[in-house]
Amino acid sequence: MINWVEVGINALWVLGAAGVLASFSYANWWAHERRLPLRQALGKRVFQFPFSLALALTCLSFLFCAHSRLEGILWLLLAILFVVQAHQTWRGK
Repeated sequence: MINWVEVGINALWVLGAAGVLASFSYANWWAHERRLPLRQALGKRVFQFPFSLALALTCLSFLFCAHSRLEGILWLLLAILFVVQAHQTWRGK
């Protein structure tokens, strides 16, 4: 029998990993169009915001798969930090 809860939890990290790859791909394209080095594009909002959200999604998935309370707390803290980073990037700080 398929455990749909586990499928949903694992779908989160798959979406997060896809978001990370998409962020790098878009930043590479964006840098190429503007004739900038990729390193410079990786510091811009165009990369930082989606990258942070994708990593937060991945951390949430790992939070739901945590085997101990301490591990869960650490994944939650990391997810919160990535959401804060995404928020600050969005606000331009």
